[in-house]
Amino acid sequence: MPAHRSAATPAAVTSSTSVVFPKPVGLADGDWWYVATGVRGSVTFAAPPSGSSGFEAVTDASGTSGSTTASNVRAAVYRKLITNAAGEPGSVTLTGSVNVFGMPFSWAVSGAGVDISDFIALLTADSDSNASVVSPAVTPSDAGSLVYRLMFMNFPTAGAASGIITPADATEAFISPSMPSGTQRVSGGLAYEAGPGAGVSTGTEAWTVGGAEWGPAVGITIAIYPPSINTDAGDDQTVAPGTLVTLDPSGTVGADTREWDLISGTYPAAHLIPGVGDTLSFIAPTGPADLTFQLTATAGAVSGTDSVDVHVTAGGSGLRVGILGVSGQADYL
Repeated sequence: MPAHRSAATPAAVTSSTSVVFPKPVGLADGDWWYVATGVRGSVTFAAPPSGSSGFEAVTDASGTSGSTTASNVRAAVYRKLITNAAGEPGSVTLTGSVNVFGMPFSWAVSGAGVDISDFIALLTADSDSNASVVSPAVTPSDAGSLVYRLMFMNFPTAGAASGIITPADATEAFISPSMPSGTQRVSGGLAYEAGPGAGVSTGTEAWTVGGAEWGPAVGITIAIYPPSINTDAGDDQTVAPGTLVTLDPSGTVGADTREWDLISGTYPAAHLIPGVGDTLSFIAPTGPADLTFQLTATAGAVSGTDSVDVHVTAGGSGLRVGILGVSGQADYL
């Protein structure tokens, strides 16, 4: 199941086109590396983070605001599957179209394997000033999911706001960075929780800001949940001795690996022939015989099984290894 591994300490960005995301501590193969930043105004990012290839956009800065006025807050979220953690750089960089005033976050999700799904819900304030903002509810709320709450708020002038952003649920682990300096500042917070479960809600959540100054804000909810697998070993088969039998798992959806095991009946393993697309082929033995094969499909920590029966009709005079002929029947040696 997905689990929060670590988060890098954020550093505020003021008057720079570059947003730097440190590599999370303990990043490992099979993790997903997430980066997110909140920015003000009309900043756009033309490409995923540089310094490491493979980042994909969960949402870009244009997707979280209906307008691009100077006071509005926008957000960008990217992720990458890690296959060579030791070779990843110490940081990656987003380059903005104009100077960025914002707050970046960088964190890792472990235990999800190579196939996870995320559902993102967005809520954006317009040009109003808000002392609080709501992180949206998330659906679906699958068991074993990991829910992230991100909040970014614009502080439009150099006032006395503390920048302390607090989620309503005090049980959540939470990062709330100090306010950056400057006349235009965007501060933010990151919280995460495992859910749904006892005491954990995937519904809306209110965030409040300390101090006396605040502006438009954006609240983001990201739910990361285990993949679902539909394991399909194919239809049962009735065949004559000497027929080439092919077991085809192509109906399986959501799996990264597929493995076959003979769980009932007898057949020499040396004569089972792996094929393209994880198919398994063999020459039907002397009949009558009944063979049952089990398909195990996996995606990360999630797995599923399905079985297929092969009934061999009567006939033949012992197991023979054959050469496949044009008709699809085996010409015995």
